[in-house]
Amino acid sequence: MRGAIEPASDLRLCLPSKRTRAPGVASLEWVASPACLDAMASLAFLLAPLAPIPAEADRAWFCDLKQWSMALNAHWDTLRDRLPPEQRARVPRALQMRLPSGTMHFGAGSGPEKVGRNAFKWAKQLIDHYVVGEFAAPLPVIDTLLTSQALGLAPAPGLDNLEQYRGDALRAIAAGKLKRGGSLGYASNAGSPWEFSLWGHRAAERNALHAFAQAYGGDYVLLATWGEALRVERIASAGPGAAPAVDDEWTVRLVPLAASGRHPDLLLRLRRLFQGAAIQPDFAAIERELAAPRISVAAFFKAFGVAGAREVEPPNAEVLWKQLDDVSTALLTGAPPTKQALAAVNAVLGESGDKLPAKPTRPGKGSTAQAVVFAHHLFHQRLPAPTGGPWAERTHAAETVVRVEDSLAHRAMTFGCGTKGAGESAAAARMLLHVEPRSRAGDPVAIAMLSNECEVWNWHGFVEPLATVSETLARTAFTAIVAPRAERASLRETFGLEAPEEHEEDIPPGPWAAEVFLDSRALIKGDLSAAAAAWMRKRKASGIVARVVPDGAVSLTYFAAGREARDAADAGLPPADPNALREARRNFDLRAVPVALGVGDLFAPGDLTPSLQLRPPVETASRETTNGLLAALPAPAPVRDWRILSSSFDDEITLRGGDGDGGDALLALRIRVPGADPDGLRSLCNDLTGRDLADNGDVWRHADDELRADMGDDYCPALLRMILGDAPAGTEVALTGGCDAPLSLVLVNAHASA
Repeated sequence: MRGAIEPASDLRLCLPSKRTRAPGVASLEWVASPACLDAMASLAFLLAPLAPIPAEADRAWFCDLKQWSMALNAHWDTLRDRLPPEQRARVPRALQMRLPSGTMHFGAGSGPEKVGRNAFKWAKQLIDHYVVGEFAAPLPVIDTLLTSQALGLAPAPGLDNLEQYRGDALRAIAAGKLKRGGSLGYASNAGSPWEFSLWGHRAAERNALHAFAQAYGGDYVLLATWGEALRVERIASAGPGAAPAVDDEWTVRLVPLAASGRHPDLLLRLRRLFQGAAIQPDFAAIERELAAPRISVAAFFKAFGVAGAREVEPPNAEVLWKQLDDVSTALLTGAPPTKQALAAVNAVLGESGDKLPAKPTRPGKGSTAQAVVFAHHLFHQRLPAPTGGPWAERTHAAETVVRVEDSLAHRAMTFGCGTKGAGESAAAARMLLHVEPRSRAGDPVAIAMLSNECEVWNWHGFVEPLATVSETLARTAFTAIVAPRAERASLRETFGLEAPEEHEEDIPPGPWAAEVFLDSRALIKGDLSAAAAAWMRKRKASGIVARVVPDGAVSLTYFAAGREARDAADAGLPPADPNALREARRNFDLRAVPVALGVGDLFAPGDLTPSLQLRPPVETASRETTNGLLAALPAPAPVRDWRILSSSFDDEITLRGGDGDGGDALLALRIRVPGADPDGLRSLCNDLTGRDLADNGDVWRHADDELRADMGDDYCPALLRMILGDAPAGTEVALTGGCDAPLSLVLVNAHASA
């Protein structure tokens, strides 16, 4: 069973993450996933080499390159382990690699022994130099040029180093269609907006472009979206065998982070990046996109001569909320949802395994109710809140248990303590008495949400019966037992009810006592009406057993001193009103049942006037740790860009928490954007949950202009740098925990320099 999901209200929100953790609570939270977008990402490579690039890499060269790089890291690891512990802790576990990938042809090349000896010599020189330099000298990135020079070979990559990684998903662009320069082009669209991370072990294509620039000279451009960030990278070399003279990037978010819009120097920085380039984008078209509220990915790619890029479109949230209403109601009432609505809803839910089924599951088990609640929870995370429809009322109805607990009404609440379900069903009925607005007391979706909220607030005895009612509402009857007030204790004991906090003043005045049960086979074992009649006979009680079923049929059985009476007068009761009973069931109005039976307002809800302070939000352990780590950081230091966020500009590796030797530590992140645009901050929050960032951690909105995250045990710093994009001046980023020195930064003069 999935844990309780707290509604996205101003009170609290509990979210099960991919990590196992105790249920927690937070306020003001929303998160997102690929499904909150139109599930598309775009990628393009533009190549303008000075020398022809062969179709295939030289087999001998590539085999030596791969064997040398693997041997180098293996020897590095061995030599590192031989260092004293105080030195070993300061040496990276692995060297950064920037090498192309491809099919390795074993047997080609110089042979593993010769290559391995060469690699050991290099590893020894590098680690000795690093230690002698007191760990201050930068370690080189192991790229195509360095590796080829170490082996005494000319670099010889081929187009297959670029093409093989995605296979048929990467389509070639005919040279005649490249209108902005370049002789070769490739493009791809993907179904996940976080597909094209292009760093760490996913950096094969970037590494191939870098290798081409080193081996053949020329200009190379990469365009990619990742979530709602867009990245342009240019690598340029003066000629074959030369290191790139230009290796830089430009990033922008599709929606500005600041409500004031984008920095005016943003376009100037892009112009500077492409100064003298063989590939020249349409800057006028890009300027129009930067001035728009949202950048069109298709138009931006077209400005570089690449057609066919797909938009990352936010959905029509109001339509999707209506479709979730239709699908949820259908499933809980036993009807199959429409295929169109179900497909749209499940597209938002994404690939998390929490998609709603095409047909209702067996009712009465709670699984459908739970799935509906979790779908609502994910919608609240991934979409703007609906401006109309039933969802606001349902959220308020679900918080009934909070109002009951925080008022004198909790004293009169009954709890089920039997084994046949009758007590639990009567207790659930009393909870539904307090639902506001009253029209939601018979709403299966609202009841399912209330069931979950009861789990959150530890009213566990109400969870299963309410979930069952939500799935069997159309088959749930009202059964009422009215008996003399003196029999009240016996009635409750027999049918499994207790009210441990009830005071004398909480008992309704008058000669009669009543209990109303939500009666269905899924809730109660056996025939409740027959059990009630048997109890009347045993206790020699006068009263009535009434039952009204969903189709309006009413049965009234009166008792006088334990025997079945002819009518109400014979039992000493006022006459019942069958039509009022039917109306009560039709409106799911439990309070109206005793009134319809003529015995008065015995089922009035308790006093909901708040009597206590609401419990303070309870944070998860990881959030407590995250907030504690961030609170200990110093005031932010000014920086001109975000490159310091990663261990190097190219950032080929994924940093890890802990001491680097099997330890573990939480990586805590804070991002504060002054004057944040709500949509812009939401999209940033969405991207933080993406692959290679906090996808195995936790992200939440801490304040109107601030996001916080437990990044899990690893993350890719270059992606963090990318998604910050064109963050405005004054944006603060704090990062602490793990093996790297804590960072507390504030951006100044954003985008004002090249």
